[in-house]
Amino acid sequence: MADTVSDVGKCCIPTCFKSGQLKTFKLQGVKRLLECVTERHDNETQSRVQAILDSQGEQASVEVHKNCYCSFTSKDNIKKCVAKKRKSGSLDLDEARIPAARRIRRSPIIEFNFKKQCLFCAEECKPFNDRHPDRWDRVVQCERKGVKGAPAFKPIILQYCEDQNDAWSREVSLRCHGVHDLAAAEAQYHVCCYDEFRKIPVKIDQTLPIDDRAMKILVNEMYDNRSLCTWTSIELHEKYVSYGGQLTRKQMFTKLITHMGDEVVVLSIDGCASIVGFQEFVGKIFKIAKVDTVDEDEEDALVRKITTEACRIPFSKNYDLSEFTYAKTKQTTSTTLLRFISKLISHGEVTKASLSLSQSIQSCITDKQNQTTLGLGVKLHHKFGSRDLIDTLHEHGYIVSYEEVIRFRKSAAKYVSDNAATLHQMVGFTQKVGLVFGWYDNFDLLVSTPNGRRETHAMATEFQMHPAGIIDHLHLRTQEFNY
Repeated sequence: MADTVSDVGKCCIPTCFKSGQLKTFKLQGVKRLLECVTERHDNETQSRVQAILDSQGEQASVEVHKNCYCSFTSKDNIKKCVAKKRKSGSLDLDEARIPAARRIRRSPIIEFNFKKQCLFCAEECKPFNDRHPDRWDRVVQCERKGVKGAPAFKPIILQYCEDQNDAWSREVSLRCHGVHDLAAAEAQYHVCCYDEFRKIPVKIDQTLPIDDRAMKILVNEMYDNRSLCTWTSIELHEKYVSYGGQLTRKQMFTKLITHMGDEVVVLSIDGCASIVGFQEFVGKIFKIAKVDTVDEDEEDALVRKITTEACRIPFSKNYDLSEFTYAKTKQTTSTTLLRFISKLISHGEVTKASLSLSQSIQSCITDKQNQTTLGLGVKLHHKFGSRDLIDTLHEHGYIVSYEEVIRFRKSAAKYVSDNAATLHQMVGFTQKVGLVFGWYDNFDLLVSTPNGRRETHAMATEFQMHPAGIIDHLHLRTQEFNY
């Protein structure tokens, strides 16, 4: 494809290093060079290379330095070049999102491998390389886990595609429509590609019309004094009315800020009129920092943290009696919620009251039973046997429903019967001796005689144990007392 020639002539690569030997690249090399020039959006070089192909046809060739050619056709260098142009504003966002604006058909989408290729850039999702961790693009599976009530990933991507409506989004949309569920297809993507895809191009009309004469005069006056002062919304409305404006202060202020956009800064204080000023003037008084996200309220952050912790706690419908211990109860309670309640009522110490209240609140958050809401309901039903009491406390969110209490009693009895051999180990008793059940009762024997003698009184004792239990030392004694 290339023949070595003497170091004469001129390299046609625009980023030439001016070193090394010139090589002659023939037809295939010229076509590859044209593709890379097109991806780089270098119109001038593209015209020159295209002219060589048109004039020379099958005999087309170019003389370039080999190192210049390799560097210019490198995929990594092409990506850096496009990103640099996009950042500087010399490249249209729609042109930068996809190299070539070609017609998309379904035929190439069928061959797309969701298990190996990135959903957005279609490049291979390579595994992590310990030797070169800086070269690895983080890969994420197309799933939505850990968030209660979170929508599926596919509708979110399709919504982005609809909002963007460009060549790249149409290609991604076809891939998504090719499968019923992205998670089931084991689809994956690069995090950097997903972040880039979510950047919706915003095209702002720089010449927004103003059909209000008074508003035009007010805007012109603000531009004339942009580096001299700031204004309050009341001052601006008074000027607007003096020029013959008819809008209310709120309507006028909204229309004015919409028209001027990012050129002005609005300072809002509760109970005070808003202050408006141009960025270059306000920046001399205050430090202005533009951020992508708004600072989250501490209260909202605490609620989100407690909700996340509560929803992540596993829930089992099996009535395992080994879960009804203090350690297990504390373990299955939101740490942040328990610490917060304990500070409120017991100076930070975890008590029965703070743990019970935390579990009751957690049950209201997740709509799932736990040790406190279920155990307290069973205890009250066993002691009082009142359905009205259970229903009343359930309506107030303290315990489970009456039906759940009855279901637990039946299931717990079956659980004891099925696990009698190892129940003592589950509830924390000795590991060697199983549960021993004992019965005690009076034994009276009376033989009817005229003198009232020959009477026997005794205390009868009976012990029982499951056959699977192991008894090391057990002495059974029956004491009889004859009178």
